[in-house]
Amino acid sequence: MCSRSIRWSPVTGLVAAAVLLLAGCRDESAPATAPGTQPEVAAVFAAPAFDVLSAGRESTCGLTGAGRAYCWGSNVAGQLGDGTTTSRLTPAPVSGGLAFRAISTGAAHTCAVTTEGRAYCWGRGAFLGIPSPPLTSTVPVAVATSLRFQAVYAAMSHTCGVTEGDRRAFCWGNGSAGELGDGSREYRATPVPVAGTRAWRQMAPGAKFTCGITTARKAFCWGADDVGQLGDNATSARHITPVWVAGDHLFDQIDADKEHTCAVDANTRAWCWGFGRASQLGNGDLNNRFTPKIVDVSFSFRRVNAGESHTCGERIDGVAYCWGLNTYGELGSGATTPPFRAPFEITGGIVFAQVTAGGDHSCGRTSEGVSYCWGRNTNGQLGDGTMTDRTVPTLVVGP
Repeated sequence: MCSRSIRWSPVTGLVAAAVLLLAGCRDESAPATAPGTQPEVAAVFAAPAFDVLSAGRESTCGLTGAGRAYCWGSNVAGQLGDGTTTSRLTPAPVSGGLAFRAISTGAAHTCAVTTEGRAYCWGRGAFLGIPSPPLTSTVPVAVATSLRFQAVYAAMSHTCGVTEGDRRAFCWGNGSAGELGDGSREYRATPVPVAGTRAWRQMAPGAKFTCGITTARKAFCWGADDVGQLGDNATSARHITPVWVAGDHLFDQIDADKEHTCAVDANTRAWCWGFGRASQLGNGDLNNRFTPKIVDVSFSFRRVNAGESHTCGERIDGVAYCWGLNTYGELGSGATTPPFRAPFEITGGIVFAQVTAGGDHSCGRTSEGVSYCWGRNTNGQLGDGTMTDRTVPTLVVGP
């Protein structure tokens, strides 16, 4: 019996039909072709169904429902975890056969949490969370700690995690701007606790800073603060321990990337702060913001995800939007254009269960686990079997 339901559109029709055929279904309503609208793909086989996607700077990873990890794109530091440093144009299985429940892709490393709560990382050695790290690791290595993690979050040059049970925050890697939050500016090879006794709901590390929301839904940030990325209404060079994000906000979800942060409050409103010169804050201008500023008030978001110079989010009905820089088509608008200063609906009519913003690309998955990517593709980070940039959502294909 057919179990996949994918709405036909000029952008998605051809690949949707392929997915339906692979699932043993035939889409009687879809036309045989959609001339001139569907980008070429290197194969007709859809990638494994993913329950989670994570877009990094030049690579992307996904988790299947069984916890199997796949990665694709740039692999110069071993961040794909497949035992090589060869970049991949389609999803490649992560070595080791581990079952993961969470995964996060950074700039040159990836981290994940097993179903037993153990943290593993691979890629650039300095951020793996182990003593005397190698230059790179092309396979997952266990973070040197007895802690059990609920989730881990990989960033540019550091990683943070939230533990199971007591939900404490730990970070490791580069700490030169105070981004580890332990009261120092030191590099830490293994996890160190973030200062304070707060219990954390979620972490969101950026380039040289980190933000998070507590179980009481209050936001705090620490690290570099030169463009407002900490949201504390200050322009101090840095904070080496958590500082409160200004405003009486209660946040359900938060995310950060290079120099900006976005979050969704308890009333489904999105807020952003920090560097805004590429319109990645979505508030209609090109200014840096030192306190949270609301994204278009007409939108109700369930989640936002910050990329390096753009942001994407899902409305509560699953319609996805992006805003900010669009040099390579990373907003999914169907063209490369100047920055979008307000949310723009991603072309194609796909209802996404999740969208994730990377360096200059974005990806999304449907509730059935069918995955699409768009934007820059110089290292195969879109997973469509090519190195061609895409301005519309393009099917992630199988190897």
